[in-house]
Amino acid sequence: MTKKTTFKVIFLPQGVEINVASGHSVLDAAREAGISLSAACNGKAYCGQCRVRVQKGQTQEPGEAERNILTEEEISQGQRLACRTLIQSPMTIYLPPSHFLNEAELQYESPDFSGALEPGVTQLKVKLSPPSLDDSRADFKRLADDLPETEKGYFADSVTLNQLSRKARSSHWEFSVLLKDNEIIGVLPLGAIPVGLAVDLGTTKIAASLIDFSSGKEITRGGVVNPQIRFGEDLISRLEYAIQSRDKAEEMTRVARQGLDQLAESLILQAGLRTEQLTKILIAGNTAMTHLFCALPVAQLAVAPFVAATSDAMEIKARDVGLKAAPGAYVYFPPNIGGFIGSDHLSMVLASNIDLADDLTLGIDIGTNTEIVLSRALGQMENASCASGPAFEGYHITCGMRAFAGAISAARLTPEGFRFTTIKDAPALGICGTAIIDIVAELRRNSIINQGGRMDPTHPMVRQGRTGPELLLVDKAQSGNQRDIIITQEDINQVQLAKGAIRAGIEILLKSGNIELHQVKKVIFAGAFGSYINLSNAMAMGLIPHFPHARYFQSGNAALSGAKALLLSKSLCQRIKQITSHAHYRELSTYKEFNRLFAMGMFFLEEDLIKAHQSDFRLEDMNNFIKPNQSAYKESEERKKNENNRGEN
Repeated sequence: MTKKTTFKVIFLPQGVEINVASGHSVLDAAREAGISLSAACNGKAYCGQCRVRVQKGQTQEPGEAERNILTEEEISQGQRLACRTLIQSPMTIYLPPSHFLNEAELQYESPDFSGALEPGVTQLKVKLSPPSLDDSRADFKRLADDLPETEKGYFADSVTLNQLSRKARSSHWEFSVLLKDNEIIGVLPLGAIPVGLAVDLGTTKIAASLIDFSSGKEITRGGVVNPQIRFGEDLISRLEYAIQSRDKAEEMTRVARQGLDQLAESLILQAGLRTEQLTKILIAGNTAMTHLFCALPVAQLAVAPFVAATSDAMEIKARDVGLKAAPGAYVYFPPNIGGFIGSDHLSMVLASNIDLADDLTLGIDIGTNTEIVLSRALGQMENASCASGPAFEGYHITCGMRAFAGAISAARLTPEGFRFTTIKDAPALGICGTAIIDIVAELRRNSIINQGGRMDPTHPMVRQGRTGPELLLVDKAQSGNQRDIIITQEDINQVQLAKGAIRAGIEILLKSGNIELHQVKKVIFAGAFGSYINLSNAMAMGLIPHFPHARYFQSGNAALSGAKALLLSKSLCQRIKQITSHAHYRELSTYKEFNRLFAMGMFFLEEDLIKAHQSDFRLEDMNNFIKPNQSAYKESEERKKNENNRGEN
């Protein structure tokens, strides 16, 4: 077999060096080097997000795919698409800051849990007599004999037993033992506290909160970009990558576990703790993300009818999924509802108390995959998921980007032109999702686009671009990357597709329950996008209907809030099972009117503009919704029991 020639590739400004076999793409080399270079289309050469600058090295001539995206001027400056640039010599590659993924603005703030503490991990102090010739009991029996009696008896696995013998002697037989029911899962020095980790395993980001089990308070929190993002921005791209081969599926699993393990370790070190104090981890995520994390098969998730390998809650030893923790610590995965309705959605419902609402409540978590829940009184829920695409995440948009420093995050049109806000007030590099909503709403308000989304080519702000009509937002002389920041006709079309899917999902849940718009009393927006979106603009461009009698709330990272609550409360773990049992998953594609509603949802209707202008809606504090507590849950369960009894009588 002929051995392939390898060449050194240097990535700047990181200074990362790697030897790569000839014929591989620069995108492949970046992934191998552990660099999360953005590639929304997963290397199919149509998103244009993986553009790099070749500073040194020999490359092949750009093909048609690259020339459809890059101008001749950009190519002459060394710009290329990483997915189409093959390594044929030693190379130096410069990565533009707008497409390097380690400094995204991640939302991981969430309130502390306020209910009764039931973490399921108990810490007991023990003081044992040391072994002697007169008392040669085994170390484990010596400990078990000193613990409170239990009918089941105590046990520990071999890894925990290994720690027990060493720690008992080094602590002179005085230490704390960690119990999960009747299993001994670890040993701590006296004075050390057990902690837990709540995780929101998102498609875009991994957010985590380190919790003190003795008080229930958050010690510290943090977040990182999900390293799987380099294999595709959306769920389908990642599933397609994973099902290509076992090696690629294992790679997806490995990088997700490594990303979370590194995040957990950094939080523990930041708090001045040790990994052996981490006694329980709870991971909430969409079904595809948790399946990939647990190395479960995902091929069946990528095709209709989108069936999960399991919808039940799972408990797995932390060490079996590559996470450093107490030797016997477990990772708990809450249940999911369906192929694209995961435990993160259920955690959002739990944290927002949507299941406890006494009137009609609509919950929306907008992202690459948008989850929608419609809750009636007594906790009966309709749930749906729509593939809204990555447009609102900043992708499939010509100058779109994630929420990095320099991303345009808000916009308004004045007589002098567009006025923008950028993240961290940095020079503009591109447009993130919240600003896309603002820009499209302003274009429609000012008749620069019509009801069908077509740009008016005669408008003074519209010019003819390489792919058709476009509008200049920021001139390259004022941008942070020396590129014009524009919005194109194709960008508007991408927004229409995402908007059509979300609007159709909302309409179908309402129609399936014979519910009129005026009957909806509360509307909750969850997640990072929902926390920063301008709701007036979202209504004006028709992303959401006008609910004349609704109160509006933004619940922040409710998925992480729910994960924290589940980590600390065994009762809430039972409640989430109840939520699952009362949830009815509706597959939108089977609804006979889906295509019509999807098409109608793509229009920018005049009535949406008028209603948004006339609406006096205001955002309210989530504390005015329902405060999370155990009594509310018990009252809700009592109402359901009484309702059932009346039905039987």
